[in-house]
Amino acid sequence: MTSRSTSVCNRISMTRRVLVTLALVGLATSVGPRAATAQQAARVTIETGTVEGVSVATDPGEFMYLGIPYAAPPVGPLRWRPPAAVPHWPGVRKADAFGPSCPQGTGQDWVVRVTNDRLPKTPWLKGLRFDENCLYLNVWTPEHAASTGAPVMVWIHGGGNSSGNGNLMPFGPTLPRRGVVLVSINYRLGPLGYLAHPALSRESPHHASGNYGLLDQVEALRWVRRNIRAFGGDPGNVTLFGASAGGFDSCALVASPLARGLFRRAIVQSNACGDDLIPELRRAITLDSADSTGEQHGVRFAERLGIGSGEDALAAMRAKPVAAIIAATDTSYMDMVVDGWVMPRQPVELFAEGRQAPVSILVGSNADESSQFADPSIRDLASYRALLASEFREGSREVFDAYPAASDSAVPAAYLAAMTDYHFGYGAYTMARTMRRLGQPVYLYRVTYAGKGRTAHLGAYHSIETHLLSGMFPKSWGTPDADDLSMSSTIAAYWTNFASTGDPNGQGLPHWAPYELATDSLLELGHATTMRPTPKVGQYRLFDRLLSARLAARHSRSR
Repeated sequence: MTSRSTSVCNRISMTRRVLVTLALVGLATSVGPRAATAQQAARVTIETGTVEGVSVATDPGEFMYLGIPYAAPPVGPLRWRPPAAVPHWPGVRKADAFGPSCPQGTGQDWVVRVTNDRLPKTPWLKGLRFDENCLYLNVWTPEHAASTGAPVMVWIHGGGNSSGNGNLMPFGPTLPRRGVVLVSINYRLGPLGYLAHPALSRESPHHASGNYGLLDQVEALRWVRRNIRAFGGDPGNVTLFGASAGGFDSCALVASPLARGLFRRAIVQSNACGDDLIPELRRAITLDSADSTGEQHGVRFAERLGIGSGEDALAAMRAKPVAAIIAATDTSYMDMVVDGWVMPRQPVELFAEGRQAPVSILVGSNADESSQFADPSIRDLASYRALLASEFREGSREVFDAYPAASDSAVPAAYLAAMTDYHFGYGAYTMARTMRRLGQPVYLYRVTYAGKGRTAHLGAYHSIETHLLSGMFPKSWGTPDADDLSMSSTIAAYWTNFASTGDPNGQGLPHWAPYELATDSLLELGHATTMRPTPKVGQYRLFDRLLSARLAARHSRSR
C-alpha cells in the first residue's frame, strides 16, 4: 500500500501439472537431444548481450528468463540518481534464478514469510537474497510466443513501496499459458527509492528528487519497449498491472508524463492514486495530521544518519552502508512526492484535468480490504471518533454519520467499512469515472469472493484477487476447492483477455459491461459473478466533497 494504508488453470488436473512442472524446472534441459534444442531456444540476444533462460516444463516451448538487469546497479555514486544504462556483457549470461530483492527494513521479514507461505520450492528460487544491486526483471514466455507477437503484461509488485519483490506474486507460468509474455520487476524501495532532499534536488538537472523507485519502473517499461520483441512479445501491446502499492504506482504511471506511450492498458488493483494528496517537494500540505514537505522529510532522515546540510552531505549519505540507511528508516512518510518532473502535479489534479495517459483501464477493489489492517486500539466510540477527526478533520462528523456506530460493540464493523471504502473503493471508483470522462474504455470490478481456512474471517481481503489471479493459494487458505479454481480461472481469463484486446470478455465468461457514467455499474466477482449497481456511491460522493474542500483550502493557502 501507499502512505494512506500501511501489499490457474482451468481444471484441477492443470493446477496439479503447474505445481509438478515447477518442481521439475531445470530437469528438462539436463540430458539428450531434446535438451540441446531447448537450450538453444532458451538463448535470446537483447541490447546488452545474450541471456540463457530455462524451460518451464517438460514440454518444449515455454521458457523463463530470470534476473535480467534492466539498469546499472544503483550503488555508490548512482545511489539516489535516476537509473543508468546497463553495460554490455560478453558471452552468455545465465538467467535461471531471480536477482536479489531490493533492501527493505521490517518488510524483509514479511517478504520471507510470504515467500515461504506461497511459493513452491523450486531450483530457480535458490533462496531470497537482499542487495542494493537489485534492478532486475524476469520474463516468462508462452509456447510459440516468437511466432505470434504475444501481448505483454508487466507486473508492479506491492508492499507499500517499502517491501516486496518481483517474485511475488508468482504469475508464471499461469498467465503465460494463456498466451501473454509476462514481465515482473524489482524497483528501489523505502529511503533508497523515495528519498527527497534539498541537496539531491540541487544536483538534479530537473531540480527534483525522490521518486527513484518510480523512475525504475519507467526504465523497466523502456527496457520492455526496446527488448521484448526478442522474447516474442509485442512492444505495442503492453499492459501494466499491479496491486496495493503496485496498483498505486500503476495509477501514478498513467498520470506521469515520463511513462507516456510505454504501455497501452493498465490494471489497477486495490489502490488507485487519484483520490488523495501526496507530499510535495517544497510546498507543505497536510498529511498524517502534520504539515510537511518531501525535502523536509529527507532532511530529518539525514539527521537520523548523523548528517547535516553542509556541502558534503550527499557524499556522506552515499558513503553510508546500506544497513545504516535501512536502520535509520522510521515510520514517517517515505514515498512518492510531487516533484515537478516525474509527478508534475498532484495525481488527483492531473486526472481531473484530463492530463493522464489515454489508456484503457481495468480497476477495482475488494469488499473487505481493511480486514488485514485493523487497528486494535480503535475499539470504542471515543477512539473511533478520534480517528475520524484525525483523518477527516472538519468532515469527521459527516463521515461518522455515513458510518455510524450506536455503541462500542458496533465500532469495529463501522471502522473497517469506512477505511475500506475510503482507502480502496473510493479510489477505484474515482479512477473509473475520471478515465471514462476522458473517453477511454473502463472496466470496474468489486471482489466479494471470501478467503477460506484461516483466512475466512478476513472476507474478501486486501489483494485476494491477486492470489486468485496467480492460482497459488497461501497455506493458510488450505487446499483450494472447485469453486476456488473456477474463480481463479475466471479472473485469469478476464485479466489476460483485457491485456490481449482491451476487452476482458471471452467465451464461457459472465458478461462484463464497460463502465458508463450513466449506468454506474460494476462487475461483482464473487460466488455470483454478475453486473451490479456500484455500491457505496453516496459515501463516495461524501469523500469527493471532502477532497474538493481540501484541494480548495490548499490552493487558497498557496496564493
